[in-house]
Amino acid sequence: MKGIGLLLICGSLLAFFLLLLGGRQVRGGEVVITPLRRSGNVFRTVAVPTPGPSPAPTPDPLLSAEPTEETRYIVNILSNKFHLPDCSGAAGMKEENRRYFSGTRDEALARGFEPCGYCKP
Repeated sequence: MKGIGLLLICGSLLAFFLLLLGGRQVRGGEVVITPLRRSGNVFRTVAVPTPGPSPAPTPDPLLSAEPTEETRYIVNILSNKFHLPDCSGAAGMKEENRRYFSGTRDEALARGFEPCGYCKP
């Protein structure tokens, strides 16, 4: 028990001295890195990018949320695996992860999908 208390005290003192001697500060949306030894007014500033809206993903014309007459495979967008329509792995798939692919096997592989280990499409 004494060892844990001593360790906590040493860690707290170390954190206090690091904060006292220098470190990072945020000023007006910029991170200011101060040196451990302050010699005059020497600062390096690093601009922090403000997060913007992420670009909308480009829809894949061969991947749809609803089955079509051209549907050849069922794709799990969570695992990136593609299945034959009668595969047991596709039957137990959650609806929000299910997409229907109307391309060829080579096109599915080119898009980064992996074949199912059960039905081996």
